[in-house]
Amino acid sequence: MHLLESPLPAGPMDAFHVDILHGESLGGWPWSLFDGELVVPRSITPSNARTADIVFETLIRGGHFTDLESVTGTIARFAVHGLRELLRGGDFGEPLLSVTVDEESHDQLIVEMPWGSLQLVAEGTQTQWSRDETRMAVRAHAQMQFGNALPLSAVDALVETLRDLVIFARTRPSHLTGLMLLGEAGAAERAGEFRVIRQPESNPQETRTSGPPLILNPAMVPDVYALIRAWFGLREKLGPVWRLLFTATVNPWLMPESQLLNLTGFAEGYHRTLHDEPPLSDDDAATSVQAMLAALNDERDRDVFRGALVHANSQSQRARVRWLARRAAAALTEWGLDVARLTSEIVDTRNWLTHWGERGQYVCEGNELTRLISQLYFVLATNILLDLGLDEENVAAQLALRMRLMDWS
Repeated sequence: MHLLESPLPAGPMDAFHVDILHGESLGGWPWSLFDGELVVPRSITPSNARTADIVFETLIRGGHFTDLESVTGTIARFAVHGLRELLRGGDFGEPLLSVTVDEESHDQLIVEMPWGSLQLVAEGTQTQWSRDETRMAVRAHAQMQFGNALPLSAVDALVETLRDLVIFARTRPSHLTGLMLLGEAGAAERAGEFRVIRQPESNPQETRTSGPPLILNPAMVPDVYALIRAWFGLREKLGPVWRLLFTATVNPWLMPESQLLNLTGFAEGYHRTLHDEPPLSDDDAATSVQAMLAALNDERDRDVFRGALVHANSQSQRARVRWLARRAAAALTEWGLDVARLTSEIVDTRNWLTHWGERGQYVCEGNELTRLISQLYFVLATNILLDLGLDEENVAAQLALRMRLMDWS
């Protein structure tokens, strides 16, 4: 928001926050801006001394709202960068939806979900730009229909889960290219039609359309409907640990050391949530803890050891990583993964980066660290595919091209 002749502060040390700003476009659309911060000019000159620029996080076109939770809808329509490639099998695989630019064409997939339905659409279009020019393209978008009106935060969570599926399958950054939320008729001036505008999650100019073969091609799965429902269910089960995987995947500024720490954190949380096997039952562990604490005479000593003993009935990170790696190696028999060495490299490198104690024998740096990150990510991706319901044969088929490109088979 560029404000001329503004009374707002413009000094280098001034700070100014705008919670909400309401307005209306020349075309009659009401809008609401949320969470704005004053941006100070790089240099103060007579021409901009009374000019204020405010950068907002979110713009809602279609109504005046007091908070984002007031923005609700029963239908969400949006496009995701890379969804077209996912639905068409990337550049190497069988397409899930078959469309062509040779003629006007349309294909779709509708998946019933616990919260409503998800519709994935691909269209081949031909647009006459001039007498001598016809532009042909394949486009894709998604639509979610909800059984009950959902607030924007709940819609965001579902939309981001589909975007994450595109990121996972392509191992490329992705972003929304539009989000329209439709409410009940009469909910606002334009029959409850709200357009949500935000800065893209990744820079569109740096987001490539082409890429390597898909890690997950839905067209190769026997039951694509169960696959998509399982993906949304997995996101709900994993909770906050979910984001660690995708930050490591799409953030171009993340250093290799941070990538490894993110992936090891995800590996531990993933295994703990889905495949945890504590050495003792909860009752046996509680009984043992009480007995050990009772053997200490001093209350201060008991306080020191109580926290460690409460968490003692847990698998080590080494055991969790080894379990995940063994499972991946069993599915990808052509990989020839040295599970013992990979486990030691991950644990020693992670401990070296976090504790800076005695350097383990298998600490990886430089190119070896890059190789280790790729192998760990592949192990995690394999486990995710298995937990989505794919059998080992299908997982091996999904990852075969990637493995050849990486010279792992």
